[in-house]
Amino acid sequence: MFRFACYKDHHALTDVNVQVNIAMLVHDEGPAGYRYFDLKLERNKIESLPMNWTVVHPITEESPLLGLSAEDLQTADVEIYALIRGFSDVYSNIVQQRTSYTYSEIEYNKKFVPMYRESSTGTVLELQKLNKSVSVPV
Repeated sequence: MFRFACYKDHHALTDVNVQVNIAMLVHDEGPAGYRYFDLKLERNKIESLPMNWTVVHPITEESPLLGLSAEDLQTADVEIYALIRGFSDVYSNIVQQRTSYTYSEIEYNKKFVPMYRESSTGTVLELQKLNKSVSVPV
């Protein structure tokens, strides 16, 4: 999982889509080669992004990540690619952001801390907590 948010005030996106792929070195018959897989997400589209979104790929029987350890991900030279696309009212256009995560950036047995709090003036999104996580028992 990873999460993101609009980083400017009043820049909420609508019709937001996320696509996540993974590249890994596969040692099938013959020489090793990179293969690409689409990662199925719990949700790949939302109508509005006023706060933050945690994108989740559940590791099920269909996931190419099933049963892989941290060492397996390193050996396979895993890289996860994310493409986020949505409509910006400010620019009156579709905007997009691409990023990737290598195996060395993946954290295990963690969960994100909430990044919003209530105040007397309403809900406050605390962007400095975007990547803040805590350990969870396995």
